[in-house]
Amino acid sequence: DLDGFAACRAIRGLPGNRRTPIVFLTGLTDDDTFEEATEAGADEVLAKPIRRSALLLRVRSLLRVSRLRQERDRSRRERAELTELLLRDLEGPVAIMAARARLLDGSEALAPSLRPVVRDLLAAERRFTGIVQNLMDLQRGAEGRFAPRPGDVVLSALLAATAATWAPRAAEAGLQLTVSAPSSTRSLRLDDALIQRALDNLVEHALGSAHRHIELRAEFIAGGVEVAVRDDGEPLSADDQATVDPSGRPDTVTGSLPRGRGLGLV
Repeated sequence: DLDGFAACRAIRGLPGNRRTPIVFLTGLTDDDTFEEATEAGADEVLAKPIRRSALLLRVRSLLRVSRLRQERDRSRRERAELTELLLRDLEGPVAIMAARARLLDGSEALAPSLRPVVRDLLAAERRFTGIVQNLMDLQRGAEGRFAPRPGDVVLSALLAATAATWAPRAAEAGLQLTVSAPSSTRSLRLDDALIQRALDNLVEHALGSAHRHIELRAEFIAGGVEVAVRDDGEPLSADDQATVDPSGRPDTVTGSLPRGRGLGLV
């Protein structure tokens, strides 16, 4: 009881049939019919009378394209699996270096002049681990496998933890780091690890552009929550602003355009 358009839409809705080649054979040659067939998901629309050679040529062409897509998808999956394995292999050596750096940081025998060096190593390890996680998330996203891992998060606690991590670096740079967040203890369902990595990335860039002050701010707005990192550095030029944020919104970031923008600015 279905016409061709409804049948095509039904096939497209079946699991694994999003890319199944579909050819319409129709005696209707008006533009509306061709447009409706295309919107329903047709790959080709052939008007009757159909020449056998023309139909076979189109079918062979569509099957060849389908096979190339399958080979491409298989190659992408294999490359993605290899990339994820390599990224996971990096976690072991980095964890060892971080453990050694924490051991040094907690040692009373460590010379005071070396403590900033050890803290820099710990900050670099934190950033490197975040980069690895970002790459894995991006890889999963490209395959449609990325899924946020939400948990119960209190905004004020999240920002306070971020500020505590970066406070030593800010103090060394002569910068004031403050937190402004709702006092409410109401928890939100958020992927705190993902947000934490974005905040770390933004604060690190702010350390290089701020003059005197960096603020971590969270506030409830209509329909949601806004979390931001603000500094008193110089605003970007119009050209640099368009590079970082093509949407053209003002005051998205400040300071000089960083060489590697990272997850936060993207």
